[in-house]
Amino acid sequence: MLKKSFNRRLFLQGSGGLAVAGLLPTVPLNAAPSHFSDVAGLSAGQWQTLAAVQEHLFPAQPDTPGADDLNALVYLQNVLSQPEQTPEDRNFIRDGVLQVADISRQQQQKAFTELNESQREQVLRHMEQDKTGAQWLRTVLNYLMEALLTDPVYGGNPRGIGWTWVGHEHGFPRPPTDKRYFLL
Repeated sequence: MLKKSFNRRLFLQGSGGLAVAGLLPTVPLNAAPSHFSDVAGLSAGQWQTLAAVQEHLFPAQPDTPGADDLNALVYLQNVLSQPEQTPEDRNFIRDGVLQVADISRQQQQKAFTELNESQREQVLRHMEQDKTGAQWLRTVLNYLMEALLTDPVYGGNPRGIGWTWVGHEHGFPRPPTDKRYFLL
C-alpha cells in the first residue's frame, strides 16, 4: 500500500464534496473488458493488470468499498470509449499499464497480477520514482475518485456505495439513463 507519500483513504474521505465526477460519460455497466480492448489498445490481460493496480491503490476493507466494488475498471473503460477522449489520453493509460508490466517482469520475474501485495507495492513504488510513472499513478487515482463519486447512471459507484461511504447526499433530480449529459 502506498503509505509514504500520502494516505489515500483520508484524501478520498476528505474529497467527498468533489461530486463533479458525476458529469463524466459512460457506456453500459455490464460491458466486459475484452469489449474495450481496441479502445485503448489493451488486451484482456492488460485490462486485468490495470484492475489489479486499481485494487492495490484502493483495496476493499471492512465497511469500505474497493476499486472492484466501485466498478472502477468498467468506469475507466467507459470514459476511454467516449469520442471526446484523445488518442493521447488512451495511449497514456496504455503506456502506463505496459510500464507496470515491464517493471513487474524486471523486478519480480512475474506478471503484476501474480504478485503478492508487498511485491505489487515495490513495483508501484519503483514506478512512482519516474515523473511519467508518478503522473500515471495520479491519473489512475483520479479515475478511482471519479468512480467513487460519480452518479451510478455513469457507470461507477453502483447503488451509490461510494456516496454512502463518504456520507454524501446526492442531488435531485438524478439524471435518468436517457438524459445523461453526453446524450443531450
